[in-house]
Amino acid sequence: MVIVGAGVVIVAIAALGVQAVRGNRTVSVQRDAHTIHDAALDDAFYNCIDVQAHSLVSPDEPVLLVANLGDLVTLLADGNGAFAKAVGLEMGDDRRP
Repeated sequence: MVIVGAGVVIVAIAALGVQAVRGNRTVSVQRDAHTIHDAALDDAFYNCIDVQAHSLVSPDEPVLLVANLGDLVTLLADGNGAFAKAVGLEMGDDRRP
């Protein structure tokens, strides 16, 4: 029984060591200057989309997205071009002057 317990401890310590190395690599990649630069570009892109969306529609104005399920999944899954597509997607048709 002691041998089994020692084996479990050895396997657990080895697994924790492997995970620590993987975690260290992940943090190193996230702190890399290239990754930080790409994140700053993403932040600027999404801030631009946010500003543009708020310039088109006021916060209390409802927006109706008329699309089939596939288009809505694409909208939610791919934020890069799909949001701009969705803003123009039948948005003005249901608003009354």
